[in-house]
Order: sequence, then C-alpha cells, then structure tokens
Amino acid sequence: MKKVILDLSLPGNIKEVHEYIAEEMEFPAYYGNNLDALYDMLTAVGTPTAVGIFMPVPDGFDGIDFDYYMFLEKLKQVFKDAEAENDDLAVIFGDIVDNFEEDGSEEDDFDIDEIIGHGKASDSYTGDGTGSGKESSSGPDISKWVF
Repeated sequence: MKKVILDLSLPGNIKEVHEYIAEEMEFPAYYGNNLDALYDMLTAVGTPTAVGIFMPVPDGFDGIDFDYYMFLEKLKQVFKDAEAENDDLAVIFGDIVDNFEEDGSEEDDFDIDEIIGHGKASDSYTGDGTGSGKESSSGPDISKWVF
C-alpha cells in the first residue's frame, strides 16, 4: 500500500497547495491544479493508497486568510468525496472529528466526547484487558494514537 502524508500547513497559498499535492501524490504533469482536477486524479488512483492529511489549525481567523481557510475546507471535502468513490483510496485527517460524516443518518452520528473517552462510552470502558467489567472513567489513552 502506498502511504502519503500531506502537511497542508506548509504551503502558503492555493497554487502552492496544488503543486505540493501533485508532487506528493505523484500526479502526472497534466494535472490541472484545481479542485475538479484533484477529484479526477483521486478517483483514478488504481493502487491501494492511504493519505494522511494534516490541516493548519488557526486560532480563530487571526492566523489564516479566510479565503484560504475556505479553500482548505473545500479541499477536505474533495478528498472525502473521492474516498467515497474510490475503494483504493483511504483518507485520514489529523483532526479526529474530520474523519466522521455528519449527514444526519443515525449510523453516522457521533459524540466526540464518547470517542475520546469523556462521555458515556468511557463509563463502561475497562481498558485493563481483563474483561472484568470494572468501570473506568479514564477512557482510552489517545496520546498513543497515530494519525
């Protein structure tokens, strides 16, 4: 399986993002450097490929241009849509919440507190591997998760 890590905090503008993705994903020279072309390239990936995407995390909008931020949100959606279309593509985002869909269906609903162990899910989590059923309020240790 091919593995690609995209750190989107590195490029500084939309053009650089497209150039960076094209280089890291090894797209052909005719890649069109726009979101439609990106979708086309991602849905055409023919070998199992895992892409880890790390986005810049602004402190409000003080640290990032609003238009650039909106572009990154659209880019994220392109990767999600392409993953849904292409069984050879797996996309994992550095922000755990971005890895879940919120389309209103009950099966996709999630509570981030339950995922990270601060809600109801942690009430029954034992984490001791004994299967003792002993309750633990600590939840899973997410510090060891790799994205």
